[in-house]
Amino acid sequence: MKICKGKKNIALIGARGSGKSEISKQLSKLSLCPVMSTDMLSSYENDGLSITEIIEQEGWENFRKLEYKILLKLAKIRNIIIDCGGGILVDIKKNKPEQKSTPSNKKYLKAYSEIYSEAKAKLLKRHCHLIYLRCPENYLIKFNEDFSTQLKTYNRPPFFKTDYSKLLKERFIHYEKVADTIIDMKQENSLEELTNFIYQQYFR
Repeated sequence: MKICKGKKNIALIGARGSGKSEISKQLSKLSLCPVMSTDMLSSYENDGLSITEIIEQEGWENFRKLEYKILLKLAKIRNIIIDCGGGILVDIKKNKPEQKSTPSNKKYLKAYSEIYSEAKAKLLKRHCHLIYLRCPENYLIKFNEDFSTQLKTYNRPPFFKTDYSKLLKERFIHYEKVADTIIDMKQENSLEELTNFIYQQYFR
């Protein structure tokens, strides 16, 4: 099975909780194309550390730089499905040098500014057909609140409601800017139906 639309790979983008990982797995079963998760590869590159542990040790800035290095490697592979982390399109600018770079910092958006990553966006656009799984903000905030109580299971840093709402609004702009296809993740459509739609449209 090959990926059509004239690109080497399919990349799923969108916020945490939008369904990227589940749809990637289902697409892989249908197409027999392997899934590459940027978060999982980040852990691999750091001897199995969780994303939370990587950020605690290396900081947000270095984590975002690591994502770019991973995308450079993935660009050399054909016919893969890339499950992108929610912040794949941003880099980090530190506003307060003295602020400790912890993943659970409630003042995250005061200590840091997320800036659009031209480098990562260009790399993804050059080598992938980008599918944005668009979800309502209120759903994503609720998912994050539930998700933040299960960090031991998911190993992801939490966001806090006020900060996350602002962060999402900024990231929505980035996702829509680069997307080749936007799919609205409506409740009346099951993940299986959406996966089948993507499969029929972009694989042959």
